[in-house]
Amino acid sequence: MGRDFFDEASGWEKGLHITLVLTFFFLLLLQVIFTVEPFRYHLSSTERLEGVVWSAGNYSGAPESGHDMVKIEIVLVEHVASPQVFVLINGRPAASFNKQRTLIDIREGDEILIDASRHKGPLTFRVKELSSEVLWPPSDYLVTTCSSCVSLGRVKMKKNYGGWGD
Repeated sequence: MGRDFFDEASGWEKGLHITLVLTFFFLLLLQVIFTVEPFRYHLSSTERLEGVVWSAGNYSGAPESGHDMVKIEIVLVEHVASPQVFVLINGRPAASFNKQRTLIDIREGDEILIDASRHKGPLTFRVKELSSEVLWPPSDYLVTTCSSCVSLGRVKMKKNYGGWGD
């Protein structure tokens, strides 16, 4: 009776060893995957929130209704054009950089992303000619991407600024 118990326990121990080794290799593989930019952006919720400004009153990140659309211009710095680079508004394509400059319509709460994952090498973008109502992204804001998708954050307007000093 005692011998059967220890034989069975030895089988369980081997199973636990195999489970531990497989878990270790899975974690190692996950760490390697997180070093590749497109996978890290899509698998990491904190990476997607980089550059997002948290307002004092709206933590949901949802667009607030009743606001007019304004135009902003995003300029590709040091390149003439890159048609494989897109501007995404709330995850949907809004414009591409067929020219050095692109104009997009935005409203309060929209998330602006620049998808340069198809372009090889670093690119720098500058936000230009903002409406005076836009608090974020600020005018002359620079963002650099290297074959990746980068967030400019969520649009914040002066009308509903709920921060300090109101």
